Amino acid sequence: MLSLLDSDKARWKRISVEIDDIRKKFGSGPLGDRRTELGAAPAAVDFSFEALVEREAITVILSDKGWIAVKGAVADPAN
Repeated sequence: MLSLLDSDKARWKRISVEIDDIRKKFGSGPLGDRRTELGAAPAAVDFSFEALVEREAITVILSDKGWIAVKGAVADPAN
């Protein structure tokens, strides 16, 4: 095994043998060859991370003793 670490040629030879073994084992079988096709990657989509942040009203309460309380969305009293 240390010979694989010392030689680039030996590593690629080992990789080649392992790929051939995998191809023999899984390449063709009772179900046939691979039926799915590998296509090109889809185009990248640009988006803003700010669009993922949900905006909602919050209430922050600060007491005389320095305690802070934060509550979730509060209904608008005008409605």
